[in-house]
Amino acid sequence: TTKVISEAEAIAEQGNLVEARSTIQAFVKEVQAEAELLEVTTDPLITQLLSELNIMLSGLASHESYGSVGAKYMQTRGAQYTMQRCFESSDIAPNMYRSSKKSAMVDKFSRG
Repeated sequence: TTKVISEAEAIAEQGNLVEARSTIQAFVKEVQAEAELLEVTTDPLITQLLSELNIMLSGLASHESYGSVGAKYMQTRGAQYTMQRCFESSDIAPNMYRSSKKSAMVDKFSRG
């Protein structure tokens, strides 16, 4: 996952968003095929990964979207998968790496 994200990010940084999208799309197909083969298509980790990859694809839709949102999203998700940590500050967004301690802290801060 981190290799694909890093590769797509490097391609996008060179201005080739079409190739960066193709890299992510190929990985999406690979993940979907593997999940079907292993009968884990509804596994939360798989659904989270596919959701994040689709968000990356939307961030690669144009140079404007890549510059404003896509690049940052790819960087944080790449780091998240490298360190296997939860980077979500909101309890609304699902994240398989969120610990009960992090959830409690988010809940405490959101109540003010």
